[in-house]
Amino acid sequence: MANVKFQLAREAVDKAEQLVKEDVSVESAEAIANQLAIAKNNLSLAFAHSSDAEKVQLEDYQQTLEELSDHFSNKPF
Repeated sequence: MANVKFQLAREAVDKAEQLVKEDVSVESAEAIANQLAIAKNNLSLAFAHSSDAEKVQLEDYQQTLEELSDHFSNKPF
C-alpha cells in the first residue's frame, strides 16, 4: 500500500519548486509562501508515518524545500 502522506509531501514540494522557478510577481508571492508552508507541513506529517527508505527521500525533499525557500526569499518583488 502506498504511503499517501509521503505522496502528498512529494507533490507539495514539486508544486512549490514549479512556483518558485516561475517569474514571481507581488500577486503570486503569497501563493508561493502558502505552498512552501503546505510542503513543510506535509513533510513533517509524512516523516512520522514513513519507512526508513522513505525518510531518506523525505530528507532530500526537505533540502530541496530549504533551497527553494532561500531562493524565494532572495527574489525581488
